[in-house]
Formats: sequence, structure tokens, C-alpha cells
Amino acid sequence: MKICILTTFFVVIIISVISHSRSERICKRPITKHLRHAVLSSTVSKRSYTETGLRFEVVYSQNVISWSRFHSFKMSVMDAATGFWEKSLSVKEPSGKNSLIKRNCLYDVGYVNAENDAVHCNRCLKEVTCGNYSIPAKYLTGCYEIHYGSEDVRIYEKGEGIQPNKFLLFVDRMSDEMCQDSTAAYTIVCELHEETERPIAAYINFCPQYLDEKEEFDEETVVTAVHELGHALGFSSELFPYFRDEYGNPRTKRHPKTIDRYFHTWAVLQVVDTLILPTVLHEARIHYNCPHLDGVDLENEGGEGTSGTHFEKRLVGNEVMSGSTSRSLRVSRLTLAFFKDTGWYDVDLNATKNWEYGKNLGCDFVMKSCYEYMERNRYGKSLKPYCNEIGVRRCTDIKTNGICYIVKHRNILPREFQYLTRDATYGEDPRYYSGKPGLYDYCPLYTEVDNFLGNPITASCEDEENNQRMTTG
Repeated sequence: MKICILTTFFVVIIISVISHSRSERICKRPITKHLRHAVLSSTVSKRSYTETGLRFEVVYSQNVISWSRFHSFKMSVMDAATGFWEKSLSVKEPSGKNSLIKRNCLYDVGYVNAENDAVHCNRCLKEVTCGNYSIPAKYLTGCYEIHYGSEDVRIYEKGEGIQPNKFLLFVDRMSDEMCQDSTAAYTIVCELHEETERPIAAYINFCPQYLDEKEEFDEETVVTAVHELGHALGFSSELFPYFRDEYGNPRTKRHPKTIDRYFHTWAVLQVVDTLILPTVLHEARIHYNCPHLDGVDLENEGGEGTSGTHFEKRLVGNEVMSGSTSRSLRVSRLTLAFFKDTGWYDVDLNATKNWEYGKNLGCDFVMKSCYEYMERNRYGKSLKPYCNEIGVRRCTDIKTNGICYIVKHRNILPREFQYLTRDATYGEDPRYYSGKPGLYDYCPLYTEVDNFLGNPITASCEDEENNQRMTTG
């Protein structure tokens, strides 16, 4: 199986603003350039590891522990998020041996001695970090300094390591350069299992400004944590080359170039990364009702850390592993199918919430641009989930109030994002108008709102008071 680039050609469509939409935060994450492999302990653990269910070992930084809201955050957010993944995933064939994170040598000069689970260096370095966190010694290998002509000297003893079915997670709350542009949180993958190459350790930093703006931790906070844990467990572009098939064999060649190039002719050249994985493809074909779907697109906007490491927002909408977070995110069978296809987990595909975005909209929706889809459906058919009438209200798939959201730009848009006609923009030049900026390729959508013509409303479109306010303005 390959992770492929589809070179596609398309023309898109756009909309304009009349109300305040609920904020969506773009997910950006640093890409780990050099992933480390842990060392399997030479001794079998004294415990019997018949259990394969995924379990998190969560280590909180002092920044989190000293925070006045720590206990509420731990119970309401982290316990809920880790609990979801523990219920959904089991580790496939854990080895029975603990994993030890390698200590560092000065100038990287040294070697691993498999007999004593230690690194032998010219000089041992004390600190090993995961993100901004210094990893405790209990998870590290031993370290000996080489003395030529005599016995090497032990500087650090080996620790207990990470148990076979566990995932070591460091959680921080620090304002740093990544916590810019309304970033809620980010994840760094730190360590891979020596044999299976499953990620076994990661760092998640929740940006203080994101957490502090919340009077209480709501559903959005929980799904943000679920999303970040998804990156830690495998939904990260740097991990794609390490996936295994159902027999445990690598899906891709052990070479940096693991991408093939495909061409789909639309209208304007656009390069798109596409996942071609068996279970993902099966679930996507069923969900979209598109039997000949050839792959599931990854995000093509947002820059490094967003592009290529999430599902394409235009196609999955409020799916949890899309490139932006909001309280309406849903974990779908598509995401759980992805984790099955990593080869690292046995997965409960039914541990999901109802996900309606794009359901049964067919191949035109999932394989064409939103412009082409709307053109084919413009006469007598629903444009769902898109729209072409400024300000029209509709109840969305998740039963929230949505407004047809169109923005006027200062400059003429690139041709590939010119979707609207003069009818849709009330006679104004449509080349200046588009859908909501962000990750939807500027397609015109019904966007969830909390304010209509100055009137505050709640989310539910089944609330009669909301309906009256939105009708009367």
C-alpha cells in the first residue's frame, strides 16, 4: 500500500459574511524530522503481559500540576480523552518486554550494548527530552563511559522502561513559539518501538491562552485532546512510512521517497496527498456511497504541520482528524479505520459518534471540486453541504444553526477559487467573493453561528427561541 500524491485539476466556489461564526482553530504541529527508536529490554518483564488493551502512562509537567485547575483538567479532559482511545484501540502483539528510551552521548559518539541495556559513550549526557520535557530516568537505558584499555564505567543505571501495551505521554502547559495564531495545542512524537515501530512516547503541549479563556472545560476541549492524542498514536505524516500490513510487514519501502504520483484531470492544476489504505478506503466508499473511490485526500492547506497530516477538511468537515478543531468534531469509522491500517492496533470500529458530513453524497462530492459538484447539482438537486445564497439559514448535519457564509475579499481571487455567479453576489463582481477562508478550499458552506444580525443564539437549531430570532432578525 502506498501513500500517494494525486495531481488534480479543479475549479472551486465561494461565499460571504453576515454573521459571527463559531471559531475553529487550525491545528498546526511541528514535524519530527528524526524519530528515535527505543531499545527493548534484554530481560522479560516479571509481570505477565496477556493484556493488550492500550493504556496511557501520563506524566504531567510542573506547569500543569501547579495550575489551580489541574484536577479539573485531568479528570474532565485528559481522563476522558485517554479513556476514549483506551476503549477503542488494543496494541497488536505486544512483545512482553519493556522499552527503554536511549540516553544521549556527547556528539552522538557511542553504541548500544544489548547485553546490559545500556548506551556506551565517550561521554554520557544526563538529559533526554521529549518536546520541552526532561524524561525521568525510570524510562531510560543505562549509560557507560568508555575507558579504553580498562572496563567501561557505569554512569547511569537503566530504568524500568515503558510496559509493552503502554504509551508514555508527557503533558505540558507552556506558552512558546508554537502557541501563536490561536493554536490550542500541539503534539510531538518522540519514540518508536524497536521492532514494530509503533509510536510509544509523545509530548502534548496545551497552550495556556487556549485553556485560560475557558470558564469550564467543554466538549471542544475534550475533542481537542482526542485529536492531539490521535496525532501521538499515529496520525502524523512522519509516521506514515512506518505503517505495517495485516501480517506485520512494512507497507512502504524503507526509503525516504515513499510517495507515488497520480494525475486526475479537473480544471486547474492542484497537488493533493491521498491515503490509499484498505480499511480507510472501504469505510470511505461506504460513507460517501462511491464504490470506485480511489483514495482519501489529505489536507492541502494550512502550511507545514497542517497540510498532509490531517484528512481534507472540505471532504470530512467535522471529522476529528480534520485540520481544525471545534466542539462539533466527531470521531468516525474513517479515523478508526486509519488506526487499523497502521498495523499497530486492533480496533473497535464501533467506538464512534454519528458522523453525517458528506454521507451518501456520491463520487462527484468526494472526487470532484466543490465547483464541479455544485454545477452538477445546481438544478433541482440539493447542494448540501455547500450553498450559493448569501445569508440563507439551514440546520446542519449536526443539528446546529448554519448560515450560508460568503466573504468579500479586497483583491480578485485566484481563478481556481472563483466559484460564484453574479446571481449569488447580488450583481457584484463574483471574482472578489468566496467561502469562508480556512481549510475548506474557499468552498461556500453553511457555517455554525452563535450570532444572527446582532441577536445571540445558542447552537441548537431545534431550539424554538433560536428559530424565532433567526426568522425575525
